[in-house]
Amino acid sequence: MADKKRKGRRAYLDSYKKKEDGSYVYEGDVYTFVGGISKGNNLKKELMRLWILCGALLCTLLAAGCSTAPGTNSSAYVLLPYAANLVACVSVCWGMGRLATGGNPLKTHVYESTVAQIPARAVLCAICSGAVVVGEGIYLFQNGVGGRLGAVFGFLVLETAALILALWVRKLVSGMKWEKS
Repeated sequence: MADKKRKGRRAYLDSYKKKEDGSYVYEGDVYTFVGGISKGNNLKKELMRLWILCGALLCTLLAAGCSTAPGTNSSAYVLLPYAANLVACVSVCWGMGRLATGGNPLKTHVYESTVAQIPARAVLCAICSGAVVVGEGIYLFQNGVGGRLGAVFGFLVLETAALILALWVRKLVSGMKWEKS
């Protein structure tokens, strides 16, 4: 029974071996940071840039959610992509937190759930931002601005900024180079 190999979500537990004193030690592969997009291979700098971008992304989405633009309170094709966008953004921030606390080198299961998945999550966030902008455009085409041109402009600028920030996060994480050992 002790040699039974796990499958699925908990397969990484096979990389931990029990010591005589009852504690566990990791014996699997690790990934070491070797460089990023910027010059040098300073993981702290890369993580700081990513945290700033993730914070800005979350703030722009929260600010967009506080907008009084028409369509943001009654249109499903604006609200649903916005809700999905928030979930995707929280997922990106969660992955960043796990990456930052994973250390250097990263255990394989941490690498696979952070560095390997954050770019796709960020792309999902960007797609949702684009869908929100398109949905708001459709709403405005059908119903007009309703005298709230400033709110519409602010909302569209914030969602477009979220789209750009999400793509920037993707670019930085994809540009991080890790070496398996």
